[in-house]
Amino acid sequence: MGSTGGNSIEYGLNDDYVITKYSPNVEQKRMEFYQMLKKSGYFGYDQTAIDNAFKNMDEYSTDYPSFDEYKNTMIAEGNFPSVDGTLSQGVAIYYNGASIDGYGSGNDAREKWDNKYNFSSFIDHHKELWLNTNSTLYRGLRLDDNSMKNLYKALSSGNTIDFIGPSSWSLDSGVANFFAEISLVGQENKNIVIFQDVTKGIRNAMPFPHGTDSEVIYSGTSKFSVIDISQDNEGVYYVKVKKTKK
Repeated sequence: MGSTGGNSIEYGLNDDYVITKYSPNVEQKRMEFYQMLKKSGYFGYDQTAIDNAFKNMDEYSTDYPSFDEYKNTMIAEGNFPSVDGTLSQGVAIYYNGASIDGYGSGNDAREKWDNKYNFSSFIDHHKELWLNTNSTLYRGLRLDDNSMKNLYKALSSGNTIDFIGPSSWSLDSGVANFFAEISLVGQENKNIVIFQDVTKGIRNAMPFPHGTDSEVIYSGTSKFSVIDISQDNEGVYYVKVKKTKK
């Protein structure tokens, strides 16, 4: 599927498949990724249901000469059908985040979503969709004081941490910073934390099929070692982690 750091890889996807609004050949890469997802069963196996879902999408327009051209354009733009009970529907719900239309609020909300749609199991069993890159991934959060103490304990003890269910990361540090500093304003947790995943090579995470924020979604089975914690003059914490091998 390409190369990372100049070395050929046996499986997995390089950074070109992580969608951003500025990606070169973005439509081509999305179409290629769609074909991989379709083969994996991400959309379900009932092609008639998938076609019907596309036909019922609000964006349908008679401006397209054929339904196939319309469907291919929707796919290229990242608009996938939400067929009931499919993982595609589940990930579309995940995209809405901790809201009434998303996976919901609460510390275990993403874990409950994961158990319903078996997303982590899907990722763990489809290595052809895994991200294979030497690039750093970023995740922005706000944590309470007790969670910060636990991070320092993990750093000193060597114990691993996880994110209680699937977790969203980005190849763009600005996205993580914006999420933590702007989107999460109003949360009681006062500590702004930017996690930096410095793992090299393959990870059980896949490019996120929706959105344009250079997003990657990790399997909930992933665990990380804390290798460094620092704080800048503004009080923002930077936590370097590395995915542990199974």
